[in-house]
Amino acid sequence: MGKVSDDLIDKVKNNQPLGLPLDLQPYESAIVEKVKAIIPKKTNIKDKSKERTLKLNKQVYLNQDFMELWNKIKYKTTYDVRFDSEALKVKIVERVKGQIKREGAKIIYRKAAVAQKLSGLESTEKYVDVIAVDEKATYLPDILSFLQNETQLTRNTLIDILLKVDLEPLRVNPQLFMEEVLKIINEVKLEFLVDGIQYRRLDDQEYYIQELFEAEDTPIKGYLESNLLESTKSPFDYVRYDSTVESDLARSFENSTNVKVYAKLPPKFKVQTPLGDYNPDWALLWEQGGDTKLYFVLESKGSKDKLKLRPMEYYKIKCGQKHFDALEPSIKYEVVTQYSDMINIKED
Repeated sequence: MGKVSDDLIDKVKNNQPLGLPLDLQPYESAIVEKVKAIIPKKTNIKDKSKERTLKLNKQVYLNQDFMELWNKIKYKTTYDVRFDSEALKVKIVERVKGQIKREGAKIIYRKAAVAQKLSGLESTEKYVDVIAVDEKATYLPDILSFLQNETQLTRNTLIDILLKVDLEPLRVNPQLFMEEVLKIINEVKLEFLVDGIQYRRLDDQEYYIQELFEAEDTPIKGYLESNLLESTKSPFDYVRYDSTVESDLARSFENSTNVKVYAKLPPKFKVQTPLGDYNPDWALLWEQGGDTKLYFVLESKGSKDKLKLRPMEYYKIKCGQKHFDALEPSIKYEVVTQYSDMINIKED
């Protein structure tokens, strides 16, 4: 068993991409789960005197501004997906040709000294050697069945793709080649899926009721100075936050003269996507000069950089954008990392 680095643990804790080598990237989800299982569980001792149960703030909840905001964003949508299958094949072939290189298997030899100490066994690596294996496989696995089962593409489509790429890497390292082709196909499918998705608003009878804020199965609780901020502009007397980014944003919303009302959207407020349901973070009404009102739905993240977001996270956000675009042009859907981002959006 190897030692899990502190850097890897930090990335898993903060939901950041792991930056794995190419041959390990298909296993990122499994690695994340393994690391989560071995992260030491902190003793979470809370100050009971700071515990609060969120109560509805009816001055905001029944306020005309809040009802106006809710009536903008409450409608449900449906979607369909359209894309060119020939363009999909062309893009997959292009990626395979550009990304997969001839790379044989490797044998890694390690030698370590083991010493018995009071704290237990301690090992020190003394020697490591890597030997490239340049032999070609004498038996090739059924790559067509593998890819068909894992990608849900038709056999004919997969044959068209494989006939247009160099299959020499398959003979050199069959497992690596199959995993890399699978990864590329799924990435391109995801891109085409989201680029080709079209949302349309359902009729006026299909919407989320405002009572979602009252419909929690269990009371929402939290702790002051830990995950609660006192609020005068949201539907509850406290805002519960899940990160420093959310805490900073909520504090700025409370202090802003432009933010009239805002809400952390309840978990049951969901946007349907082909990748699973998506729950946006915030809804907000911005007023400028008494006569200009802007309606925002915000996703708060530590970064807006696509490369720093997990693929599923990034593409669900893209679907969220298209959902709110389909509701009404006056709704601005944005990803923000800090309150100053709002100023830039407002001025666009």
